Amino acid sequence: MRETIDSFIAVRLLTTNEVAGTTTIEVSHEALIREWPRLADWLHEARDDIRLQQTISKDAADGTVQQVWRSPLPWLPTQRGASMG
Repeated sequence: MRETIDSFIAVRLLTTNEVAGTTTIEVSHEALIREWPRLADWLHEARDDIRLQQTISKDAADGTVQQVWRSPLPWLPTQRGASMG
């Protein structure tokens, strides 16, 4: 698979980008999606995940990500930095 990806990058059908230390691969040309039905299916199936990743990346770049998490234990605070007492 890596050989295929590298070949597509070499002819500029795919591009790479690094976001928060993770390398992503992006489609450079709409024609690739149009002419490769399986790729179009993969992208369609991953649509919600892709949008979420883009939103998180944008928010992280903007510095607007809030570090909120839910604790599995009711006695722990549910937001980072919240007081425990």
